[in-house]
Amino acid sequence: MIKGRGMLAKAFASYNEQRNIIIFAQGVSNSQEKDEANFKRESNILQSTLDENKEKLIVYFGTCSVDDPSSKSSPYVVHKLKMEKLVQESGLDYYIFRLPQVVGKTASPTLIHYLSMKIRDGEVFDIWKNSARNLIDVEDCYKICSYLIDNNISKNTITNVATNSYIRILDIVKEIEGFLQRKAIYNVIDKGDAYLINITRIQPYLESCQVSFENDYLIGLLQKYYEEYKVVIK
Repeated sequence: MIKGRGMLAKAFASYNEQRNIIIFAQGVSNSQEKDEANFKRESNILQSTLDENKEKLIVYFGTCSVDDPSSKSSPYVVHKLKMEKLVQESGLDYYIFRLPQVVGKTASPTLIHYLSMKIRDGEVFDIWKNSARNLIDVEDCYKICSYLIDNNISKNTITNVATNSYIRILDIVKEIEGFLQRKAIYNVIDKGDAYLINITRIQPYLESCQVSFENDYLIGLLQKYYEEYKVVIK
């Protein structure tokens, strides 16, 4: 059973007919969210889902930003931690997968979507000089999570599902500039942090999942999901 209709929900569509597993991909996805009403809405939906589905396994998606020094006290991260606790204390078997920046087809204001639009449209934006991000393909996210679920690996734990490296925001912008063949217009602000994500729990299974985080991983994501953003200059 799938709860949600966004990018993650679509990626996990194969679980839609599995009545004993609930993929909770519904709720707040914008890391900049501050509206308490939106947090409360997710909390209510999640609590109802937990109450109405005893004896089932629930899959919840948290955020790797809990380890980000510049974000871990943000309203979004505090909220996601509260939701994780609801799941852990529900009495249901569960998987909590903490995700970094997930890349795929979406209209949501994800990092790559935001930067690609700004650069394509020639709009000014701000960059935090010291910030870096971990990026993962939504399809790789599905492959890893589904492998763990289907093989009953690391159940009732919190697992980071991310790549083995991070990329500086400035370098991400340069990659998108080259891909779109458009010059970005931005202001550099001396803020932000870089942080590593521990993925030792998933590393032994990456080969079995047919997932590889090669050096040109970002370029591959841009070619896969953002080819249409290229502007044809006549």
